[in-house]
Amino acid sequence: MNKKESIIFPIINYLILVLSLLVSSRYFQQIILDFKKPVNISILGSKLNNDSCFPASNSLINYIQSNDLGVLFIILDGYPTKSYYKYVTNQESVLHKYLQRESSEVYEGETIINSSSYSLAYLLGRVQPDDDYCLYPNFKGSLNHNFLLASKYYSSNESLCKDFLPPFDQKRNKTLRKNYKKMINILPKNIMNINNKVHIKRSKKTLGLQAHQNFPEKCYLTTNSFTNEIQNYLPKNKKISFIHDVDWHDYAQTQRPFSSTSKNKLIKFDESYLKAIKNLIKVIKEGDYSIDHLVIMSDHGPRLKSKDKEFGEGQARDYPMGNSDPGSISAKNNFGYFFARIDISNQKSNINMVNTIPDSTDRWDLLEGRPYKLCRWRCDWYIPRLSIRNNFFK
Repeated sequence: MNKKESIIFPIINYLILVLSLLVSSRYFQQIILDFKKPVNISILGSKLNNDSCFPASNSLINYIQSNDLGVLFIILDGYPTKSYYKYVTNQESVLHKYLQRESSEVYEGETIINSSSYSLAYLLGRVQPDDDYCLYPNFKGSLNHNFLLASKYYSSNESLCKDFLPPFDQKRNKTLRKNYKKMINILPKNIMNINNKVHIKRSKKTLGLQAHQNFPEKCYLTTNSFTNEIQNYLPKNKKISFIHDVDWHDYAQTQRPFSSTSKNKLIKFDESYLKAIKNLIKVIKEGDYSIDHLVIMSDHGPRLKSKDKEFGEGQARDYPMGNSDPGSISAKNNFGYFFARIDISNQKSNINMVNTIPDSTDRWDLLEGRPYKLCRWRCDWYIPRLSIRNNFFK
């Protein structure tokens, strides 16, 4: 090797190292800053990539903003519709009875995907699941809203109970979305060995119970102390606000199978949610808050499991085989949602929100963390039969 070569080769090796670090940094940027976005390792591509997204002009969110309404959404994650509740418990829901009686608008329908971030983006913003990770609750930062209650799934710096999140999450200056499955997908295969995968999967498996135990009683809508705690967080500006409660959702996901004891617990949840909503309405009406309307809704079905499939618990991917046909028990278990609007103020009483909510018989599912559309006649046959964990995304 001559002198010239001895100089050039180290320089080339150094340049390769620098380029490798630049490319790798794109992956770590995704892990640290945003688990939801697809990875773009192209520097030019990242410059041209449009990170903004907006709810459709004919969506519920745009309707609320255009009419300058103060709306507080109470999302009961995975809570059953009126008809499905009766099917499971063989009795009427006291919560749904109340909503039917007190609401200006009540509706029961089916969403297109049984994953909260995608489903609520569709129901509230008319955003399709394949729209480049344009997701609830912040729509890539385009929605200026109040997120009032922290959970292991969603939060903001102003949320009640954010202090009970892990320290890393507390420092994030945007709406949170933890997703360990996405972490596995976005890392290059040559730097994600099988031991790392097992560790992350084990962490994800145990996260649910640990995170739920870390949150005290005041962090759940179903508890007596919640109403007193949330008063300091209720909006005094005309923004869209969210209270997203996951108490029922997290309980239901641990009940495999869903037993007679679980049914009795569901009845207790029903009573607790009714009491909480009544208390919250009383506080809002007595206080000086910018809330014109209260919307109580769910985001998808409860996804119950039983030994003999008595609850119609077919996976979303059963749709091509007919098990999740619109209106079926399986569809209500996976995709069923309800919507109820209670007026707090008497202003603009001619409001009609239900008409802005999309209605479609399409079905979507998640394959290794990516949404794809299902077809009635098995036109998804070409999709690789990879291992599906339908509940990895919330």
